[in-house]
Amino acid sequence: MQADGKALRPPVVQSEQAAAAGMREVGIGALLTAVQLAGTAVSTWTLLPGMVIIGIGLGLVAPTLINVVLAEVDPAQATSCADWEALQRMADLEGGPLLTTPTLGEVLGGAGRQMACVGSGSPGTTYLTNPAGTGPVVNWATAWPSDVAKWLANRLGGFFTEETSSWERTDFVLRALCEHLIPRWRPDVVIVWITEPDHAQHAHGLGAPESLGALREVDRRLEELLVAMHKADGAEPDVIVTSDHGFSTITERIPLEEELDSLRDIPGLEALEEGDAVFAGSGLYLHGAALERLPEIPEGFGFLVPRGEGIRTLGVLFPSRLFEGRTPPGGDLLAGFVGGVLDPHALDLDVLLGA
Repeated sequence: MQADGKALRPPVVQSEQAAAAGMREVGIGALLTAVQLAGTAVSTWTLLPGMVIIGIGLGLVAPTLINVVLAEVDPAQATSCADWEALQRMADLEGGPLLTTPTLGEVLGGAGRQMACVGSGSPGTTYLTNPAGTGPVVNWATAWPSDVAKWLANRLGGFFTEETSSWERTDFVLRALCEHLIPRWRPDVVIVWITEPDHAQHAHGLGAPESLGALREVDRRLEELLVAMHKADGAEPDVIVTSDHGFSTITERIPLEEELDSLRDIPGLEALEEGDAVFAGSGLYLHGAALERLPEIPEGFGFLVPRGEGIRTLGVLFPSRLFEGRTPPGGDLLAGFVGGVLDPHALDLDVLLGA
């Protein structure tokens, strides 16, 4: 495979071609956890024994869960998808599986097949590759089941700390896969989550030398992985490579948590208390008396603002009025859009608040 991307574009297999070849299909919603959380299968992928699914720099899960506030888990801050223990508490509170759509691990297990997952991203996102625990899962900070964690401690020196680099973490999980999971568990399907080039592109931007270098390093490691897998059983694995999420270089974020006094200038939030608001990234979660003071949200999809109105907001959507299960009972979810290439200075907080 080459880092220029040409070799990373697999041929498209149509459903009728797959059926003619005797292949069976699974919903892509059983694989992509961002889609699983929405409970929707949006396409189909062909599943073959010996398949390797490799996610390069994936960031699909983070936008989905990073802005979730669950009082039962932590009433004072957002629940991050990076925290696997918080995700497990969510599942325990539900009294069932964390994800409503059957996962790929569950589909395989029901067919008598085995899946193994490794990930050099956060422990939570690696957990989400197989939250049902139907097969071994290895992350640089944790692993399941316990005998896998024991092997990692004895052979690779145990888990890493936050201070380690993404490349150290990637090499750790790939060693675990090649030296233990494949020979010991003999998985039919392997999911490999490689966090680069996500880190490099966030830090240096698209097309930067560091980002291109990260792509070359990923390509080299994938080649080494496929060679090792071929040596393990003499067969060529079928490979699906998924890319990083869509990217745009962001130079500044709005520090809402530092501007609580300014938020009190917004009608309805004059008496906002510190405990009434939980900040989640660029989102704001209100509860208690603060929520009751806000104007009622009308029915509808939201609204768009023509530029001629002189309001520096592109529009606001009402996702909770369009889709079920987006908020707890009685809550509302709003998504506001500001800025864009035609009005980049709208991201200035003083402008946003009308100062």
